[in-house]
Amino acid sequence: MTLSIAHSSATMTGLEHLRLGRNNQDALEVREADGAFIAVVTDGCSSSLRSEVGANVTASIVADELMRFALERSSLHEVSDRVLERLRGVARLIASNSEGVQEIVGRSLLCSIVAVVITKTSTHIVGAGDGVYCINGSLTHVLPDANNAPNYLAYGVCPHAKRHTLEHWHACSTEAVQWLIIGSDGLEPLARWLREAGQDRLYTANRSWLQRRMRMEFAQTPHAHDDATLVLVHRNEEKSPCAS
Repeated sequence: MTLSIAHSSATMTGLEHLRLGRNNQDALEVREADGAFIAVVTDGCSSSLRSEVGANVTASIVADELMRFALERSSLHEVSDRVLERLRGVARLIASNSEGVQEIVGRSLLCSIVAVVITKTSTHIVGAGDGVYCINGSLTHVLPDANNAPNYLAYGVCPHAKRHTLEHWHACSTEAVQWLIIGSDGLEPLARWLREAGQDRLYTANRSWLQRRMRMEFAQTPHAHDDATLVLVHRNEEKSPCAS
């Protein structure tokens, strides 16, 4: 089986952040290699001052390390440890005499993570914190704990912190996946549209159309207060050669 993937992405700044004049605190990264596809969506902690910084940095680092996970068959614990070591380096680089690593983490590095790893044989959804994913129309919203406190991976950067790891949320055969979406939890008000969006291959054939359609859905949704970002993936069916 060969791996043939078409993908598209879209993002919208939430109404509350527009009202406050704040940046979109979501980010995304996509990586492709022979036999592997990685997409990552991160959602910065809204109460942090500059969490869009950590969201962008973390998305890039996690995408890199998940590609190693796909190609080298390392474990999620190893991926998490490598991600945290690189984030620790970022925090130390920013830290100053007046602001230590723990303060940098709280101000800039806290974010939820939702990612998909697709290989020729298997598909994995992994994450930390909260977010959404939808496979062939079946939508799952991963919630934070009862105190609305997501288990951010970057907490593991803090001195003397307990071990934090990416969690394995879902696994299935790649052949069973026709389409899927991963995204930040700001997509939750758009749940009805998400369950149907993957049926339209126009969204990945013409990538700008997904952004336009998401803007339309946002405009019609009065409770779209949070930033929302998604990556849509279509698996292209392998065509049989013509009979001679």
